[in-house]
Amino acid sequence: MLLFIFWELWQATPLAELGRAEFDTAHLFWYLAVTECVTLSVGHPYRFVEADIRSGQIAAGLARPLPYASATLAEWIGETSHRLLVLAIAGIAAGLAITRIAPFSWATAPAILISIALACAMVLLCQLQLGYAAAWVGSAAPLFWIWQKLMFVLGGLILPLSLYPPLLRVIAEATPFAGMLYAPGSLVLGASPAMVAVTLAGQFFWLAVLGAATFLVDRALIARFAAYGV
Repeated sequence: MLLFIFWELWQATPLAELGRAEFDTAHLFWYLAVTECVTLSVGHPYRFVEADIRSGQIAAGLARPLPYASATLAEWIGETSHRLLVLAIAGIAAGLAITRIAPFSWATAPAILISIALACAMVLLCQLQLGYAAAWVGSAAPLFWIWQKLMFVLGGLILPLSLYPPLLRVIAEATPFAGMLYAPGSLVLGASPAMVAVTLAGQFFWLAVLGAATFLVDRALIARFAAYGV
């Protein structure tokens, strides 16, 4: 329904005035299909970590041989993969039914899938950090809403960052949010092999940064519980 609404909206929008062939209704439809697929596949799993912290059940998780963060991420990856598969099939079916075309080369499909997987992994790492924040702020919901709105704007949920004003685009591309939504979405707008390589490299970079940040937050959480209890 969401994709159909925007399809109708873009058909009534004079996109030709942009003077850029990659921003017709079909391209923008598929771009939104990819970004929404990432967003909806992950959901709001930070709430489960927050609940474990507020209830004290995280103590049992921290005492297990498998690190709490690893066990949690493994569970989330399984759930996200299932939702991603369902949404991807639904998105492709809707895209072909509504637009009648796939405005990108199917040779780039593997790169798009890899990019989507990397984007989901980045979002999951952020969700884990947000859940951990409950140990310090009590409720992680306010932080989550701020983070989510930043991801929507700086990540380019609805419109590609290449349509943003120059200054805002530079700011957005300098954040990890661009790698979460714009990166996989941009590959359906027409990607050369060089662009694919640069996009994936950027995502791997931000994934490593977020992974290191998650590790540090995890160590800080354990140190806090060791000092003050759960």
